[in-house]
Amino acid sequence: MRRKLGGECPATEKPGPRGATAALWLLPAAFALLVSPASAQVLEEVAAVYGGGRFGEQPHVEGDLLCWPMWNPGVIECIPIAHWGGARFGVAPNIPALVGVHLGGGFLFRGANGSSPDGSRIFAIPLSILDEPYSERRKKEILVSPVGAVVATNDFFVFILVGVSEETPWRGKILAKPLDRLANLSPEAFSVVCELQDDRRTGGLTRTEAASNAFFVWTDRRSRVGNWNVHVKRAEDLFDDQVRVIDTRLAHPLGLYLALEGSLLVFQGAEENVPEQTPGIYFVDLESAEDPVAIAPSKEDHIYRQWPAISREYIVWTELADDYFVRSAWGRRLVDGKPVGENFRIGSGGSWITLDRNIAAWNGSTSFQGGDVVHQAIVAVELDLPGADDVGDVDHDSSINITDPIFVLNHLFLGGPRPRLRLADADLDREITLSDAAAILEYLFRGGRRPGDRG
Repeated sequence: MRRKLGGECPATEKPGPRGATAALWLLPAAFALLVSPASAQVLEEVAAVYGGGRFGEQPHVEGDLLCWPMWNPGVIECIPIAHWGGARFGVAPNIPALVGVHLGGGFLFRGANGSSPDGSRIFAIPLSILDEPYSERRKKEILVSPVGAVVATNDFFVFILVGVSEETPWRGKILAKPLDRLANLSPEAFSVVCELQDDRRTGGLTRTEAASNAFFVWTDRRSRVGNWNVHVKRAEDLFDDQVRVIDTRLAHPLGLYLALEGSLLVFQGAEENVPEQTPGIYFVDLESAEDPVAIAPSKEDHIYRQWPAISREYIVWTELADDYFVRSAWGRRLVDGKPVGENFRIGSGGSWITLDRNIAAWNGSTSFQGGDVVHQAIVAVELDLPGADDVGDVDHDSSINITDPIFVLNHLFLGGPRPRLRLADADLDREITLSDAAAILEYLFRGGRRPGDRG
């Protein structure tokens, strides 16, 4: 669905190149086309937005919206990605922390677990009001909880982790709250899903829990020196004691990352209980009785495989070499819920890679400045979707009509926004040219081949 987005936050810093790596982004548009595709599955890699300092830590992408928390100034920003080069805008204040911002369930949630000066309150902003002015949006924020941080959502619940430092009977627990009762602050609106065994597990990592309409998963372990396990609950058993436990064979001190799409789970793990092994990426369909399979197996190669993400179409992750700054993003295609083909390199890599359908995004242009890790861009990649029926819907309004060739022509001849290549490439030659507009017009008015049809 096409959504008009806007309403600048007064505290939002204007985009612009900063720092030693800024020359990479010195282009006139709001994005930069970075490099040639790293593989046949990669259609294009772009710098969707850029800035300075601890810019864009942990981006989130859902549908046509890309958002990220800024550390300086403290604000949550968004940019529409139905096409490249949209205007970024501020949504709400952000307390600098590695936890608390979450996009899902039709809402943008914000709130820092134990690090907010006014407590750790959680607020929700309906995505349906993002087209309203900033001041009006702030008035319609919903106070969801006086404690905790949002760690996952599905179509029915928001899941809240309450840290052990919180002064509440819920500390050290994960709660579920119905989305249709977000504004209800009575204790009856919150239900306990689980109590965590490792108290350090509540310290502030993100992407260690995930939810779908079928399952809820989280990481935990019985002792501070034991292996991490992935705990799995079916949606119908959410508030019961029925739990499946998957041993990851990893005992990393800070925990491990995972992601969930429907019944498809991807997580960090290891082949054996060997301390020298760095994490690998493992996959399992929770509806099957099969054991997890290695997508990128753990090895004693000093390559750290991190931040797995998953959609119905792809699995993606980042690989980090010894010096931490040599990074690359990798992927594997999924077809009918099963991994197919070989792993392929997506692009330049970075931190906190995330994924929605076929759009991957991560923190890019990473460097080490003044004892701190900084990012100067959010990089986005569009991956191929063979057989998709939305090629030709250039403006992404859910239909192919006369506005789509006009969008292409506006870009080519009037300097308009750059369409996403997969949507605009009607003749499948991997370029946006006049022939794409012509192919869409041929389809609309002369009964020609549907855009993207390989024949």
